[in-house]
Amino acid sequence: MSFLLPAKYTIETAPVPKDSRVQLSEMPERVEAVIVFSGNLSTESSRAKMEELKEKLEEMHIQADASKWTMAGYNPPFCLPFMKTNEVHIPVTL
Repeated sequence: MSFLLPAKYTIETAPVPKDSRVQLSEMPERVEAVIVFSGNLSTESSRAKMEELKEKLEEMHIQADASKWTMAGYNPPFCLPFMKTNEVHIPVTL
C-alpha cells in the first residue's frame, strides 16, 4: 500500500509518520496513462481495465510498459460500489 503526497512536500517537509512501520520514500517523476472506473476494487477488475487501457495505448501508438501497471482506489469500503472511484495507471513514454 502506498500514499502519494502533493508535490509541495519533500522528504524534509512531509509530515512525520506516527507509525514506525510507515516509511517515506521519493519516487521519480513519471508520465502515466490512466483509466478511471467505478465499482469494488479487485485485482481481477483492475487487470481487465489494464488490458483495456493497454489496447487503447497500442491503437494510439503510445509506448507503454504494462508490466509496471498499478491500481488505485480512493474510497472507504463502506462506500456504495457505484460511487467508488478507482484507477489503473500504466507508465508511458511520450
